[in-house]
Amino acid sequence: MGFPVGPFRVVNSEAELHEAVAALGGQVSLKIGRGGYDGRGQAQLGMDAPATDEAVTAAWQRIDARAAVAEQVLDLDCEISVMAARNPAGDVRTYPAARNHHENQILAWSVLPAAYP
Repeated sequence: MGFPVGPFRVVNSEAELHEAVAALGGQVSLKIGRGGYDGRGQAQLGMDAPATDEAVTAAWQRIDARAAVAEQVLDLDCEISVMAARNPAGDVRTYPAARNHHENQILAWSVLPAAYP
């Protein structure tokens, strides 16, 4: 859809995660590719202290050594989400954007429709 996205790397091994953390500047959110949501299946690196080799290894183990996306941490004003649904006939319906509030990387509540600021 052409939306801007922050820098990220797909990682399939611990070695690739080490490379991604270095390339993305050290502050990284690691998110598994399948089955994770609302902070589950995630690990944060470099938030309070530099991402050491030991911290990277621990993060890889925390996600059970599964394929993941390493995203550079960005200072965002807010997060919004849009839900879309498709029925078996292929008809698609979208719903108004929701503004999301997270606590400890887990979605705590949303406001619908999204308001800014």
